[in-house]
Amino acid sequence: MTLEELRAVAEIVEKLTNRYRDQDAAHKTALAETRASFNARTGADEKTIEGLRVQVQDMREEIIRVNEAHGKTKVERDRLMAQVQDMRAEMERLSAQLDWERAEIKRLQWENATMHKDAEDGYAEAIKVLGDPIALSKERDALRAEVAALKSQTPKHPVKAGEWAKRIKLHPDGTPAGSVQQVRAILPAGYEMKSGSIWAVDYCEPCDQPATHDTEAGKAAAESVVRTEPVAEEIKVGDMAKVVGASGDLTAQSDIGKIGEVLQLDSMDGTVLLSGGAGWVDHRDVRKVTT
Repeated sequence: MTLEELRAVAEIVEKLTNRYRDQDAAHKTALAETRASFNARTGADEKTIEGLRVQVQDMREEIIRVNEAHGKTKVERDRLMAQVQDMRAEMERLSAQLDWERAEIKRLQWENATMHKDAEDGYAEAIKVLGDPIALSKERDALRAEVAALKSQTPKHPVKAGEWAKRIKLHPDGTPAGSVQQVRAILPAGYEMKSGSIWAVDYCEPCDQPATHDTEAGKAAAESVVRTEPVAEEIKVGDMAKVVGASGDLTAQSDIGKIGEVLQLDSMDGTVLLSGGAGWVDHRDVRKVTT
């Protein structure tokens, strides 16, 4: 078997074992709780029924005594008889409740026995197909140790997902040194950046988040630009635009001065795709031009 197959087999045996134990514990708990609840309710209901019987007998004797000794009116007798009927109805309801609880106890006992048999059959079948679980567990532990050793040999990542990294030298893909981007995910040999590009560990270092409109420094810079520069005309797909700066994370110094057609706008990260070789640049670094 391969490493992956042995790992999968070990996980299957472990899951089957845990499932059998969890089901057994859950049914024992449910059965114990139901029995305790049934015994508590049964004792209370039996006391209630006995009390009602005593009350019924007392009411009958009261009716006889009232009729014989005091000659009460028919209205009073009817009231007492109505109370007796209500008590009889309550006794019938409690008896029906007891019958239902007895049936529920039997159902849970049957379900518990059935689940035990299914779990035992499944466990036996798993052992028959997969082999001795003790041997598989030992093999699984050995695989885990091997995986841990392999993980210890992987490169260390000084930057975590969500943090910012800066290029410290020119990458073969053309990304210039000094570019700053946010890390989206950690890869075995590098980082996946928010823009979708891949940066190797050896080509970047941790850095602070650049000043944007969401930071105090960025707000101050934006306010300064608003005071000193005219508001740029809105750019739409199909417009001609010129790269006038490289203040963004994606805009390279070599892109300054390039003119191209706006092919796509990404409102999520504020980038613009231009024709003419500039490619993806930051929206804040382009201005609409007329030809």
